[in-house]
Amino acid sequence: MDKAKQEEKFQDWLEKYKGMLVKIARSFSNASEDFDDLFQEILLQLWRSIPSFNGRSSSSTWVYRVGLNRALVWKRGETKRENLIHILTQETPLAEAASQANEKRTECLYAAIRKLNQADRALVLLALEGLSYREISSIMEITETNVGVRLNRAKTKLSRIAKEETL
Repeated sequence: MDKAKQEEKFQDWLEKYKGMLVKIARSFSNASEDFDDLFQEILLQLWRSIPSFNGRSSSSTWVYRVGLNRALVWKRGETKRENLIHILTQETPLAEAASQANEKRTECLYAAIRKLNQADRALVLLALEGLSYREISSIMEITETNVGVRLNRAKTKLSRIAKEETL
């Protein structure tokens, strides 16, 4: 594949799936610097993967798998930094301006999602992306019934984590 076609496909995918890739990066990173680094790594891996794309799966499935796999690899090497960030973020004041309340709730959601195991995290991200059980089952390579069961369990875990955080 020549560079012009590769760049065209990359720009097309970025336009269509940037939101999904942002969600993946946010759910696997704890700080804005980490998010920037991870998002950049995901984009680089997506660029590198274009010549391997053969069309056997949909482009959205391919892009999600590339992003999720890159995030999983990145996460494995970042446990020390994650512990440091956790300590530093506990020292921030709890009271924020009203304009930041929504951002705080969103970050709390992502913090709770980060506490899920990797499979549950992936399911929740796909559900947040608005994908159907059929699409999720194709991406995760599990049955639609299993998607429903596991997603309900993940939602229960998220509810429990949220209650623990507010106590």
